[in-house]
Amino acid sequence: MNVLLLARYFPPMPAGGARRPYLMARALIRSGARVFVCAPNVPSDIPGVVMPHHHPEPAASVTPGELSLARWGIRDWGRELLRWPDPDIGWARAAGRRAAESVPFKPDWIITTSPPESLLPVGLGLKRRFGARWLADFRDTWLLDARRPERNLIWRRLGEATLARRWLKKADRLCAVDNVVATEIGRLSGGRDVVVVPQLVPPPGRRRALEPIDATHIAYTGQISIGDHRRSVDDLIRVFTAARERNPSLVLHICGHLTSREAERLQATEAVRLHGALPLQAVLDLQASADALIVHGSDGSTAVPGKLAEYRATAAPIVAIGSGPWLCNAGLTAQDPVAALAAVSGRAPPPPLPGSDPAAAALLELLGLKVDEGR
Repeated sequence: MNVLLLARYFPPMPAGGARRPYLMARALIRSGARVFVCAPNVPSDIPGVVMPHHHPEPAASVTPGELSLARWGIRDWGRELLRWPDPDIGWARAAGRRAAESVPFKPDWIITTSPPESLLPVGLGLKRRFGARWLADFRDTWLLDARRPERNLIWRRLGEATLARRWLKKADRLCAVDNVVATEIGRLSGGRDVVVVPQLVPPPGRRRALEPIDATHIAYTGQISIGDHRRSVDDLIRVFTAARERNPSLVLHICGHLTSREAERLQATEAVRLHGALPLQAVLDLQASADALIVHGSDGSTAVPGKLAEYRATAAPIVAIGSGPWLCNAGLTAQDPVAALAAVSGRAPPPPLPGSDPAAAALLELLGLKVDEGR
């Protein structure tokens, strides 16, 4: 089977959205499929072609207040009127052309993974060009719990809902990362079946000693307000500082894209180590080396943080900050995060040995493939 996969985020880009398409490609290659990826970055272990993006990484200068529509200028409103369904439509169209010109085989399947949703019309176009089948994958909600402020405008919601039905009814299969996303995509597609393919299990992290040796190490990986403007670095600092008053051995390690304000606030906080944005394997290594892991969700959010799949591949306890539907959707229970962090002591046990991945099996079944355990 030949598979052409298009993604806006892909390793070595250190973004949470890069995880899912990369692990999809790996699972397909292990199954014996021929895979070709088109993305702004393509690592050496995955066949593909690079379509550069003018803004590959999130802007570190963004602050939550700047996401308000009231701060928009002429360029912002011009983008709102001309670039539908999102500002990445220009890149997506160019990526579709580059993929069609570069793919070394006639694809049997086209896979697009959203967001951005601008890859959907590109997937449809490639389906028609090659006579292939098209799988539209969704790792986040579209209009529900919208993270882009313009999608709260009534004409934008109505317009994008119309586009969604037009495109999604022409996909051969639809899949989503969880039931919340699947429910919304099912509604936007006019009641079509959406298969849940959870986050795939990442490769195991390598344990290493963290400095200082005699400390209790806590890790938070990923973005804060860049990923969800309702999340605040002050909440994270408040919980950690209060926990450290009870347990002075705690050290907090943070890796991921931060805004300039977040970096300044964290650098001024005692016992915090900033590692910057790291490649996926380095992130997994840090998680495997920590004594506990922090997941942070905003109140009212329904989205399950994608990093949970990585966290659960370790044996370290997971401490949740925030409340809302996302806790239940993630299978987590509400807790006092200060007390939970303060109670962490000693070294977390070694991570369990990697086993079969039900999510990868679900993806392969969706495409008519089987897992080849010998690969």
